[in-house]
Amino acid sequence: MHLKSIFNTLLVLMIPLVGLCQYHEYGFGYGAANYKGDLVFSGVLIQETHSLFEGNYKKFNPDSRFRKKAFLRYYTVSGADSNYAGGYSRDYLTREKRNLSFFSNCIDAGVGFEFNLIEGKFRFLDNNYYHRFYGGFSTGLMYFEPQTTFQGKRYKLRQIQTESEDYLPVTLIFPFALGWETEVSKNLSYGIELSYQFTLTDRLDDVSGFYADMNDLRRRGGAEAVFLSYRMHESSYPDLSTGFITKNNRPNSRRGDPNDRDGVLMLKLYVQFGGWDPLKRY
Repeated sequence: MHLKSIFNTLLVLMIPLVGLCQYHEYGFGYGAANYKGDLVFSGVLIQETHSLFEGNYKKFNPDSRFRKKAFLRYYTVSGADSNYAGGYSRDYLTREKRNLSFFSNCIDAGVGFEFNLIEGKFRFLDNNYYHRFYGGFSTGLMYFEPQTTFQGKRYKLRQIQTESEDYLPVTLIFPFALGWETEVSKNLSYGIELSYQFTLTDRLDDVSGFYADMNDLRRRGGAEAVFLSYRMHESSYPDLSTGFITKNNRPNSRRGDPNDRDGVLMLKLYVQFGGWDPLKRY
């Protein structure tokens, strides 16, 4: 996908925001992101949880349950074969030998909708507060760049092609969200939101498909591609010119599951500012 195509796609995604809406909100959020893919076994791992920052803009009519939104966010995801440690994974010994790891700084941009599932007023300390429980769906683009470190040096895995395949660092995303928001004044509200972001890529962690031939790896990405495609005993054999062929990393043997797309789980707290007064709706 060329840069022009990316810009055109973003313009198409912005179409749902075009229209007449009476009220506007601007929000800022801070939270945590945790990736799901080939380098995490199950659950949410504290060591692989990283900060998330988001800014958003919303438009809505006060007599409607729907809101249009645009968002931009930045966060980091990471994973490692060491997450399979313990004895609760049958793949632990294989993963321990392979020893892959990655991290990626990601940028998302997109548009979507929110719809109120439950809404109303409650009274606290002689004040009325408006609240809403909502669901949301969005679509957009994610930029990612999987990287790893070895002997104090950082390597961009996509560039050295650890599976002898080139791929774009951009993918479509489809976040689904559930949230709770409370209004404390006509211009201020706060809330909490949990979301899961589906993607159309299995390359977020640079692990998909199959192991490649070592000669082809060396031709495409040099000795680094050979070594970082299967990091067996790296502390004992730090020479990057050495490659290891075992029963686990023979060419065309499975390295990842290309049919299982990567995703991101997110939890955030946010504050909204805007010129709206939902109490006038009742």
